Amino acid sequence: MKVKKYFAASAFVCAAVFAANAGMPSTSYAAEATAAAPAAAPAAAPAAAAADSDATHVKSTEYRYTSEQYGYSITCPKKPVGVIPASALYEGQKGEVLIFDNDGYNIKRAWMVLADAYSDKDIPDLTKLTEDQQKELIKKFTDHGNYEFVRIAEMNGTKGLYTVTAKEIEVDSNGDGKPDTTAKADSQMVETFFQGAYGGRFAVALLDNPELTREGVADYRAGLLTFQQWPTNASSSKDAKANHKK
Repeated sequence: MKVKKYFAASAFVCAAVFAANAGMPSTSYAAEATAAAPAAAPAAAPAAAAADSDATHVKSTEYRYTSEQYGYSITCPKKPVGVIPASALYEGQKGEVLIFDNDGYNIKRAWMVLADAYSDKDIPDLTKLTEDQQKELIKKFTDHGNYEFVRIAEMNGTKGLYTVTAKEIEVDSNGDGKPDTTAKADSQMVETFFQGAYGGRFAVALLDNPELTREGVADYRAGLLTFQQWPTNASSSKDAKANHKK
């Protein structure tokens, strides 16, 4: 799966490039879809517990970031100290990394926003799935081994696949599309995959080093609920326009 290949490698690429060692309430999860998910058991791990917490707080330093290149806006907990292309972390990826805290080349907290992040084959339209189909999708992600926590979440008029990466992940080291080795990640990420209002396939990931924190996750969840795709990003896509009219 393309989406898994990217995120399996991203933690290590981030470390190499940056020399790093490196709210959405839980009651909003849809239709008991996660009750039978295999990922429910390891959710008690510290990182997953932080990612599944109901921690919320109000920021007086909120900043609305708009990307003209990728056609989206999102409210950040504060103005990013820097923005770099996602391709700096992973070759060929479209998107941006909004950096909020760093120590030299070590990124301590950032959001990575990806456009064209996945295909319908990997993640179909979540708003159209039956309960059984939701459970099947969750099982597919948890069985792959790169996620310790997976849920389907309601988010501002749509649904997202909300995940936490595992500490030990399967890596495709030779680029043939098949995991062939296991590696231990220096940190974990929260990642959410969803469709924008005009049909864009987005992913937003929280990089919170050295480990996920309740504050970082709360800010991330709050930001997800403010995400907006603008029609400029889909102006050349007939399919995206058709999706928006449905």
